[in-house]
Amino acid sequence: MEYNSSRSKLIISEYGRHVQKMIAHARTIEDNEDRQFFMEEVVELMGQMQPGIKSSPEFTNKLWNHAYMIASYDIELDVPEGVVIAKMTERKHPPKLPYPLKNMKYRHYGHNVQVLIDKAGKMEDSDKKEVFSNAIGSYMKLAYKTWNRDHYVNDEVIKGDLRKMSGNDLDLDESVQLNFLQSTTPAKQQYPKKRSNSHHKNRSKGGRQKRRR
Repeated sequence: MEYNSSRSKLIISEYGRHVQKMIAHARTIEDNEDRQFFMEEVVELMGQMQPGIKSSPEFTNKLWNHAYMIASYDIELDVPEGVVIAKMTERKHPPKLPYPLKNMKYRHYGHNVQVLIDKAGKMEDSDKKEVFSNAIGSYMKLAYKTWNRDHYVNDEVIKGDLRKMSGNDLDLDESVQLNFLQSTTPAKQQYPKKRSNSHHKNRSKGGRQKRRR
């Protein structure tokens, strides 16, 4: 069994390992005509595997350059007219995006809530800070109820979490009610129940039938 760890590195992964093995085999073909015919078939296969680049005006040029690159430019071939082989030492890949590492204790509220809390903590106007804190608390309650539909949550729990997340900076008054935000999730539409067929049959016969004595 052949494991990936023991295999050679894929030069252009889009074409797969089989194409790379075929090109490696082509390098061992001594007869020029046989090698040329074999590689033309391989390039044709490469074109079928990359339908997205057929619309490019340099479609043929790109395929032959990829074939030469996979062959490490160590192969003798007659390229089609107009094809220019430009040696590329290494394919450039875009840099990897760093994964955001956020140490959040209250993940169920989301990262944006913490951003709003930090913004509220920097406010100098006490009135605006209080209004903004109330809005944050109401949104926290809405978020909590959205992801925990089966659990009841009171305002004191939300206020306590807000206090902890702000480092005791945002402390809502006990009289503040966090109920002025509502979910925008549409309620299920109630459809009228269909009447049973037996009901219609009874009405068509003039109501209930008299019981026989």
